[in-house]
Amino acid sequence: MIREHAFNTRWWGAPVGIVDDLALLGVSERVRAAALAPFAWVELRAPFGPGAPHHAALAAGFMLADVQLRFRVSLAALRAGACEEGLTCTSREEEAWCFGEGGTAPFEHERFACLPGVTPGQLAERYDLWARDLAERHPALALRLQRADTVQGWFLAEPSDGTLRLTLAAAHREANVSGLHLYRAALRRYARAGLSVAHASFSASNSAVHNIYCALGARFVAPEGCWLWAPSLAAPQEGSRR
Repeated sequence: MIREHAFNTRWWGAPVGIVDDLALLGVSERVRAAALAPFAWVELRAPFGPGAPHHAALAAGFMLADVQLRFRVSLAALRAGACEEGLTCTSREEEAWCFGEGGTAPFEHERFACLPGVTPGQLAERYDLWARDLAERHPALALRLQRADTVQGWFLAEPSDGTLRLTLAAAHREANVSGLHLYRAALRRYARAGLSVAHASFSASNSAVHNIYCALGARFVAPEGCWLWAPSLAAPQEGSRR
């Protein structure tokens, strides 16, 4: 019912799990405890809406950490248009740049900030690892955005079932162009490479990104809830209070 999440395990430095079967929430406390025991923490993701496992997840010791808004956007509709604010996009295939060089703006909408003991440095490290992996696997889709000689941000994506997954975006900590210009410049670069449709998700708490994708013509689909379990997050069970 739970499998090891390889990337989060690598980041955390101890086994991390992800729930594969929501039946975990319905088993006995003893069986569930045995399944959870090998992991430092576990994530559960499920559609968020009617039928979402709110009460069952809470009773099993999982806390709601985030709701991810999922969407699709037409890249073809963005193909035409002038260069955004003089921005240029350079792929990792064209030049060996480093993600985050000079510093990224803080990642403020991060569900893993709920984990006990996690630090801002650890959260930034997760993005660095993620970006390096993406840039190595898909260098043509890893973009650095500049205006003149000043880095403004980075945008990384990956192929996904015939479409494009917009995986990770980050502004430079001293960026002086708007997020809308950064995002639109990156999406136009992908569109001009012949890609037609992209999809992604982001935290419902991130109203700035929500507004950006609305402005870019995104169409939203069913959201997804993200619940986290860790030993110190788990609510006491009835048996433990007797």
